[in-house]
Amino acid sequence: MTLISKNKKVLLLYASLNSGHQKAAQAIKEALFLQAPNIETMDIEALKFSYPRLQKPAHKIYMSIVTNLSSFYDFLWDNVSIEKRITKLKELINKNTLDKFEKLFAFFPASVAVCTQALPCGFLATLKQEMGFSFKLVAVITDYDVHAYWIYENVDVYCVATLRMKEKLVQRGVPEEKIKISGIPVGLEFSQLPNRRILREKFGIENESFCVLIMGGSYGIGPLTEIIMNLDKIKKDITMVVVAGKNEKLYKNIHKQLNEIKKPLKLFSYTENIAQLLGISDLLVTKPGGLTISEALCFGLPMIITKGVGGQESGNFRYLLDKNAAVAASDPGDVALKLVELINNNSSLKTMHNNALKIAKPQAATQISKLINSFL
Repeated sequence: MTLISKNKKVLLLYASLNSGHQKAAQAIKEALFLQAPNIETMDIEALKFSYPRLQKPAHKIYMSIVTNLSSFYDFLWDNVSIEKRITKLKELINKNTLDKFEKLFAFFPASVAVCTQALPCGFLATLKQEMGFSFKLVAVITDYDVHAYWIYENVDVYCVATLRMKEKLVQRGVPEEKIKISGIPVGLEFSQLPNRRILREKFGIENESFCVLIMGGSYGIGPLTEIIMNLDKIKKDITMVVVAGKNEKLYKNIHKQLNEIKKPLKLFSYTENIAQLLGISDLLVTKPGGLTISEALCFGLPMIITKGVGGQESGNFRYLLDKNAAVAASDPGDVALKLVELINNNSSLKTMHNNALKIAKPQAATQISKLINSFL
């Protein structure tokens, strides 16, 4: 790698691949290159870089908790008491990464580090504290609520989605001048509304059909098969577009049942075409992942929100309901009932569409990249 001057290097860190945290980092990088093409960046999958042997078991444990023990995850998330009790453990985990990150900065002397997840933010805040590094540390929170595990004295700027998040950080001792309300960074393809007619022709979807996009995040979490079967029974002209993500078992199960499903259905595994799929849709059925709902808001897409994994997604869920940009469904049968109600009440759909556009922040990545540029 050919290195350029120190002042034009930016480090981007997230916890794992194929996550909303990674997508947010990519959106920021894309915006950075548009503003200053001579910037050099490096992406770090922080858990793999710091604790490579723990990466796979940690991911399995996390997925098991969020899919089977969401109430327990809710208890752990933003629990100040728990956070205080594990302070020593957290410090040990962070300090054990010092040697690796010191070597990384010797090779790639970034003047700005951007973290889109709390774990690497802790690693680098500790590096600044223990080793005297002077790079600017930017924490970009990719949900509509914020938890105690983000808070470190050596973070220079917090980029948050809402005023309520800013107020919450201030209440917990973060200086107000360190907090910027930027929104959650999404790709530049979400900065303008797509041409639905052209996209529907591309995907072979009738222009008059009510198109429902069904997702469960990058890993296809949730009862997507049951949702499909319930929607297939409603007496409405709908087309279903389903994204199974990295969930190969889910993809195979749905694919096996395609002959039994009467309504038109387009099935995808993990795809980079989410903007286009959102663009052809009239409504999104999803769990409340921060990046997914932020992308949908940019297109003003009404949402039916299913049960999330708890924690940060509970905060996202409450935010959408509070802003009347979504309705909640308790189970797959309720998804079908809510969809019929919305199709029968076009004014409700229009209100949700307008409310979604009001709270959308498609330029968040540009705002954050301008902030980063000010440090270079």
